[in-house]
Amino acid sequence: DGQVYDADLGSLVGARWESQIELETQKDEDSWRLRARIPVVSPAEGESDPNHNVAGQKPSEEQPWYFNVGRIRVRGVGGVDSTLYSFSPVGRANYHEKSRFARLIIK
Repeated sequence: DGQVYDADLGSLVGARWESQIELETQKDEDSWRLRARIPVVSPAEGESDPNHNVAGQKPSEEQPWYFNVGRIRVRGVGGVDSTLYSFSPVGRANYHEKSRFARLIIK
């Protein structure tokens, strides 16, 4: 449904951080699609507002980004029968195993 959970798990900012990501979602009968735009600001601009934006270099072949997309399918009364899906499976019941994230390929 285009809901986002942003967090900088490697800092004290935590869940107060917001990437300013823009999302478009599309649900079809047998698939779903996500289109994301992540604005990147200079390190200086990022330091002036550490709770917002992605600061640093845009991804490149030499300096790639890693990412994951997760989905929780809630079924049953009170969500008792929920299933977690992720683009890059992390092998645990959450999406925070960064070493298992997928490499973003820039073309």
